[in-house]
Amino acid sequence: MQHDNVISFGNTALSRQPSLDGKSQRTVDQCRMIYLKMLPPLLTSLFEKLDDSLYELSDKSSSDEQQASYFEAMREMRKARVRIETQFKRNIAVEFDRFWSHGPDNRQSFSGDGDGLSMELSLLDEDSLEETLAVTSLIAKGENSFQRDLEALHERFGHILKRDDINHQNNPVSPAIISHVFHELLTPVSVDLPIKLVIYKLFDKYVMCYVGSIYDEINQQLKKDGILTKLTLRVRQNPAAPTRHVDAPVQHAVVESSEVQAEMFHAFQRLIGQRNQAGGLSPGAPIVGRALPTVETVKLLDTLSALQSCNITLIANVSGSDGQNDLRQTLVNSLQLAPDGQPSKTLNKIDNNTIDVVSMLFEYIFDDPNMPDPMKVLIGRLQIPMLKIALADQHFFSEKGHPARCLLNSIARAAVGWSDDGDRSENSLYGVVERMIKLILKEFELDAGLFKQLNDDFAAFFSMEERGAEVTEERTNQVVRGKEQLKVAKMRAASEISNRLGSYRDLPEVAQTLLNDAWKDVLLLLYLRQGIDSDAWAKSLETMDVLLWSVELKNDLADRKAMLKKIPGLLRTLREGLAEISYDQHKMARLFKSLQQSHIRCMKGEMGAVKVVKVVKKASAEAAEAPGLYAERDSGGLADEIVIDSNLSPNSAMLDDVVDLELPKHDEFYDRANAVKMGTWIELLAEDGTTSRIKLSWRSEVTGICVFVNRRGVKVKEMMVEAFAELIRKRAVIILKHAAVPLMDRALDAMMNALKKTEASVAVR
Repeated sequence: MQHDNVISFGNTALSRQPSLDGKSQRTVDQCRMIYLKMLPPLLTSLFEKLDDSLYELSDKSSSDEQQASYFEAMREMRKARVRIETQFKRNIAVEFDRFWSHGPDNRQSFSGDGDGLSMELSLLDEDSLEETLAVTSLIAKGENSFQRDLEALHERFGHILKRDDINHQNNPVSPAIISHVFHELLTPVSVDLPIKLVIYKLFDKYVMCYVGSIYDEINQQLKKDGILTKLTLRVRQNPAAPTRHVDAPVQHAVVESSEVQAEMFHAFQRLIGQRNQAGGLSPGAPIVGRALPTVETVKLLDTLSALQSCNITLIANVSGSDGQNDLRQTLVNSLQLAPDGQPSKTLNKIDNNTIDVVSMLFEYIFDDPNMPDPMKVLIGRLQIPMLKIALADQHFFSEKGHPARCLLNSIARAAVGWSDDGDRSENSLYGVVERMIKLILKEFELDAGLFKQLNDDFAAFFSMEERGAEVTEERTNQVVRGKEQLKVAKMRAASEISNRLGSYRDLPEVAQTLLNDAWKDVLLLLYLRQGIDSDAWAKSLETMDVLLWSVELKNDLADRKAMLKKIPGLLRTLREGLAEISYDQHKMARLFKSLQQSHIRCMKGEMGAVKVVKVVKKASAEAAEAPGLYAERDSGGLADEIVIDSNLSPNSAMLDDVVDLELPKHDEFYDRANAVKMGTWIELLAEDGTTSRIKLSWRSEVTGICVFVNRRGVKVKEMMVEAFAELIRKRAVIILKHAAVPLMDRALDAMMNALKKTEASVAVR
């Protein structure tokens, strides 16, 4: 027999081995064929989705190290795929055959209810413990989801074997056996624990969610073969895997949409007992009692309705877990569960656990930093209506689209950006939420339709507010982006000119002036209109290069000839560019006159004086297509030297009105500020102690300027990322994380994590 810290597979000596007649053996063979035909393709579908899932997670990674771990996991799982798929099919067949040849093996293993795990769990390290809890959780979900189908299989398999001890642990097609097999095959794969937990989630999503259809098929085969034909099964069949039922995308989508939440209520019921043992919910003790008469759920609901209508003040003033204890104590008193401190009645287990779960839900809401305190008080008043819904309809925990959940999520989403500015008028966000809650407290009985109606009305109200805010925010950002683009354009133009001027020692002042005083605006206009990938931008840079080349001394005859050819086109391009920016005509004339003098000197090959007329006449044939670029002048004398005043040095970068380009010092606070995504809400603490909520609307990837707006889209703050980092350092801001995740999803996930930690702490004691 093989052993490890969790489960044991292998041959087990049994006191009585089954003996099947021919008809029973044929039935078993048919069931085996169904099982081995339907289950392995589900695992194949998992592997087909695994790469995409891990790649998507790597794309969302917050660090290179984390991203690398996902890619490494992809490689490891690809290498292990053939082994796992092959051995999975073989091992489930071995388990199936062993059951029918040796009888049920009541081995110690994972179980859905968590009983008997304490000693096993105590032997595990922290990672193994967390992995074990993940497997236990998906087994529990499967056992709860397919309980009726499994019980029918227990009875029918037991009927064939003439045994009455078939259960979740030894039924060869149970979630426990399937999960054990996969767990053993995944254990040796070298991937990090967080990624293994992701794989278990995907195993739940693509395999365990669809084993119910296998149970349907096997039960139908057993019934067809006359095995306990009178057993009553559920009317609605379990969802078939997409590979077998591709023409039903809607049904598949419903299963996937609630895959994270589907296990919630049953898992809560299993784990809540562990939490009570750890002392997490002290008020549960006086209510629960096995020997006492139980209060019917109808009576409990009537009592809650009375409290809802007449005890609004109590609920409105709750804050944190103390408020939940007040409610529980109110129920104890109202239902007379413990007169004089002595329990005389009790609630049934499901109702009691439901109260615990709803209490935990509101504890989370009251602790959620994403919710402003005044809004928490309003939502706190919904505690009794939500408890009534949860008692009457357990789908409240498993269906993301439940109307009550949708309304809670809508209010929380709207509230995350709300700041208490004192406006609590009827048409304000606070006033609308308050009016809805008062209506619920007044009119709600058990019909969730009221929540749907209110959620639809609220969605219309908030959508209108959002559209107005989006328009204002976009206008704000357009202005900021325009300024930013202008700054970037100035920086690029300055950089292009500075890089070229810095390569020369002695340049005629006219070349410097032409570039720094005039051509920089040509570059700026082209950058804004056509961008740096345009032909016009490339031509403007080439023009600068030709200009600078043209004012260098030309001692070589070939260079002089080349210069004569280039000058007409250069002058034409310069004039056209300056005309585009409406450059002053008088300045342009003086510049061209000075440039003419520089070109004459360069053609001479020395800095001496040259008659202008000779140069012009030589160039006239080449310049025939551009008359008037140089005015033909036969002065018979020497060209006068023209000096144009300029305070710009050859290396001037012209960074007027441009932000300081010095790189900031990176530290953990800078990294945290720079990592905040656009659209994230933060709570800002002012020096006077007041708080406001603002959203990071836009951040420049070039300069690091951050723009923050309020919930109406109005800009309220603009700062550099360094200033934002300083606020984080001083703890003057709270970054509201996961605000985009619906409130109920955040709450239920947090509750599940808390309960699992409690379960783990109890198990290792």
